Amino acid sequence: MGKTSGEPSFGNQGVLGRALRRLSTLIWGRHVWQDKSLGILIASSNRGRQFPTKAWDQGYFDLLCDSQFVLCPDGDFQWTYRFFEAVICGAIPVVQSESAIYHGYAYRVMNKANLARMNYSLEEAEHNFSLAESLLTLEPQLLDRELIGLLQDVAPALKASFQASQ
Repeated sequence: MGKTSGEPSFGNQGVLGRALRRLSTLIWGRHVWQDKSLGILIASSNRGRQFPTKAWDQGYFDLLCDSQFVLCPDGDFQWTYRFFEAVICGAIPVVQSESAIYHGYAYRVMNKANLARMNYSLEEAEHNFSLAESLLTLEPQLLDRELIGLLQDVAPALKASFQASQ
């Protein structure tokens, strides 16, 4: 799933494995499970989710970009923005629940049958990226028009609020 250099491999080592997992949580702030024979790394982390680093976490996105599949459990809603982070990083999302928001994208659903026979497809990853680019980005001129319109709409209220506070 991701690069494994520098990451510990704990496998099913009983008490020692549990102790090492706890230690990794203290050191890296996440639980780590790795199976080198299958090329799988699973790491839980809240990096990139807490202000002020929420805006950008280079290590988090590097890990996503090095991954073929990214687990995308449900967030506060049935969809999660990790789905779109995975897509723009070239990984295939593996979701807990299907959502209408994912329509048109190639993804996998978390269940034993699907997980046992997952194959990465560069074609699907490229399709996902192109779809996200077309649906989630605006032409600069359109963005400028929208921002100017929003500012014109709120400017009178801001001016009145400022004057009232004086």
